[in-house]
Amino acid sequence: MPEEDIPKNSDDKRCREHKEAIQKIMDRVKEVRALQKEGYSIRKIADKTGYTKKTIKNYLSPNFNPIHGQYDVQRPGKLSPFRNEVIALRAKGIPYKDIHTSLRKKDIQDQKLLLDNS
Repeated sequence: MPEEDIPKNSDDKRCREHKEAIQKIMDRVKEVRALQKEGYSIRKIADKTGYTKKTIKNYLSPNFNPIHGQYDVQRPGKLSPFRNEVIALRAKGIPYKDIHTSLRKKDIQDQKLLLDNS
């Protein structure tokens, strides 16, 4: 399957759970901010909600972001340098086992070249 045929916004289970978690946090933030508008102090909000003072201060911050900084960040893996090649081979219908074998051969040849040149 070509990469462009892969849906970009497929809501899998992990994505749905993430959205639900973010919504819960935002509901708490709204509650804390509403209590502050009513005139409650941070201490009173902590007593009423059971959240820590630090959490309440975070929720009241104008820069508060409910999404964790590492969410949806792709870290480079061992196959990152071969990503485009793997996608092209898969688009041609070549099985992963054959792609793996091909990449291993290529890697061994590259290592031999490096050793010969040093």
